[in-house]
Amino acid sequence: GGTLWGPLGEPIELDLANRVVYSPHVYGPSSFDQHYFSHKNFPDNLPKVWEDHWGFIAKEKGSPPIVIGEWGGYYEGDSKKFMDKITEYFLENIDRGIPGSFYWCLNPKSSGTGGLLEDDWKTPVESKLKVLKRLPATDLAKAFPDYKNLHTCKLSSTPSTCKKKIVDGRPKRDGTRCKTSQFNDKTDPDVMEADPKDADGGVRCCTNTKANSFCNSKCERVTYAEAERRCSDNGMRLCTADEILDGKAAGTGCKYDFLAVWTSDSASGC
Repeated sequence: GGTLWGPLGEPIELDLANRVVYSPHVYGPSSFDQHYFSHKNFPDNLPKVWEDHWGFIAKEKGSPPIVIGEWGGYYEGDSKKFMDKITEYFLENIDRGIPGSFYWCLNPKSSGTGGLLEDDWKTPVESKLKVLKRLPATDLAKAFPDYKNLHTCKLSSTPSTCKKKIVDGRPKRDGTRCKTSQFNDKTDPDVMEADPKDADGGVRCCTNTKANSFCNSKCERVTYAEAERRCSDNGMRLCTADEILDGKAAGTGCKYDFLAVWTSDSASGC
């Protein structure tokens, strides 16, 4: 629902503290035409509407935080005014008990809102992404690094050119045991960038507690997609650049101490 009037008189109380989050849904005129969307002061009247509906909870000392469970709309006409105004409201109230939100939705043709993708399911709706970039976001890959099939989705108009970071498999122990090693010289950088379609890196996989190397032959280099597949098949994920640089996978085989290995990190700008 769109209001939190219920908890006003009967707040939810659990035996365990700090386990309640209120999560109203908030939509604009492209989803359902409310009387306050026709107000003469629209959209400047909306912050008071939101305060009356659910924002008042954040004013109560010790009250649970509010995370908007759904909001969205077409970025045009009055719906655009709604989205711009609620974005301002979120930014003004981050430190007041309204720390975040979930945007609806990714897929196109959602009734009343559309999506973050055009009807071809490939092209980003840049106008909406520009709005969302103003808001704080959670990096899910860092928050849940061991979730087997989780990949950080970064929409880009040129995804095929987005490079990935490849990292010296064991910095400060360079050598020539792999004839194709990119790190024969200690003056070479420990971190470089590579096209994920090229067979440029070895495979080192991590979890929070362990790491391993996977290859069909020593010094084998594969594409980024193949590296991801091998990690996933073994219930792991590609290590981050920091994990490799910290030596988490050092000495785990395949002679990858002397070769560049793929990491889950995208190059800057992706």
